[in-house]
Amino acid sequence: WRYGVSGEVDAYQYTMTCATWLPVTLVGVLSVVLIPLLVRLNREESDAPDGFLGQLNAVILICGVLAGLLTWWLWPWVLGVFGQGLSPLVQGMTSDLMLAFGPVVLLTLVAGVASARLRARELHVNNVLEGVPAMVILVWVLASPPSPGLGPLLWGTLLGTLIQAVWLHWLAARADGDWGHPRPGFSSPHWPELFRAVGIMLAGQIAM
Repeated sequence: WRYGVSGEVDAYQYTMTCATWLPVTLVGVLSVVLIPLLVRLNREESDAPDGFLGQLNAVILICGVLAGLLTWWLWPWVLGVFGQGLSPLVQGMTSDLMLAFGPVVLLTLVAGVASARLRARELHVNNVLEGVPAMVILVWVLASPPSPGLGPLLWGTLLGTLIQAVWLHWLAARADGDWGHPRPGFSSPHWPELFRAVGIMLAGQIAM
């Protein structure tokens, strides 16, 4: 209602769709492959889950940073190839929105892994917290003056996704009794199994 059918809406929808497709695809694949593995680890009386979680979080942070930087770097090419129908004004807005959606790539991966950890514990609070970014955007838009521009959409998305990711990570750490502090490395014996399953599914999902 506040924005109507303006260029800001077009820019936001386009940027959100293109910038988040890769992390959302990764999260979907990880959910299918990671949850059964975590369930099995949770049932084992060993230290394996602790080391694996730390290494997993390190990999996710590295992949999230690289994916965010890659999204920023490739954005002019994405606009040139897939955004030809957008006006120059809207294309400029999408570039501004990438200030938020670059970090959102990383935060989406962090939230996705935390959600998988919670579901492996048969906790589904992640379904409720999926609405946090939308609620923050809503509050920011309503608290802004008329014709607010891109600000509420940009900062509402970034802050809302940050709150969601931190909240989910805290809940997962409390459920597991382990924060999973990042520990670079692949010494856990569970990596080969995970790589095989993720590689096959990820290739198929990206192709689709």
